[in-house]
Amino acid sequence: MSDQLIELEELLPQLEAAMAANKLDDSAKRALEKLADAPRQAKRFEAFVLAISKMGQPWINLTRTALQDAVNEADEVGKALESANTSERIQDASDEFLDTLKPAIANLDRSVSSVWQRIAREQFEPFAGPGALLSKIPSTQSLGQRLLATAHRARALTERRVEAEELARMVAQLMSERGELRAELQEVSEGQSEVDSFIEALLHNEATLRHLTSDVLKWLTARDALDSFAVKAAD
Repeated sequence: MSDQLIELEELLPQLEAAMAANKLDDSAKRALEKLADAPRQAKRFEAFVLAISKMGQPWINLTRTALQDAVNEADEVGKALESANTSERIQDASDEFLDTLKPAIANLDRSVSSVWQRIAREQFEPFAGPGALLSKIPSTQSLGQRLLATAHRARALTERRVEAEELARMVAQLMSERGELRAELQEVSEGQSEVDSFIEALLHNEATLRHLTSDVLKWLTARDALDSFAVKAAD
């Protein structure tokens, strides 16, 4: 989190104490009340930064502009608060917070949500194909069900509004699960490169008849999974 946001959280109690002791005039008190939401916004910002860090590349780059804008505005608000030793300067700090920092954090929220929608679509939805297949095979049923469940949870996170802290927690959990599931998928092939290629193609919705080599057909037949697929013309 930006150092200025930490300072912002530390400075507000000092100003509030001054207000409680009637050391601030009415104008300064009204300005300070406008800053009441600052600690929550600081925590939201921190959560968004955590969520972004868990997404990894190239997704981090897609949020870079919105993140930098929020950091810059936090710097400005922090500096304004540091020098807020008069009613006018407290008013300036509150205006800076309302007019620039809150909108910047709201824009970061939209950017993170948009990127997560792409991640869910491109990196989690493809789990549905292998999940449907493997869930019908007794020896891989558990893995298949977990693939389907993870894809569902990733999609569900795009369909509802959640607090920034919950978003960060869920993104971290889902990205970790994704890595574990991909590692388990590689083990399912039992070291057969053509089966690896077939499962990888399923993950990217790119499986065609060319992937149904004799080794893949033997692998599917041994697991009584041939009827889990249907043939249709490509778009």
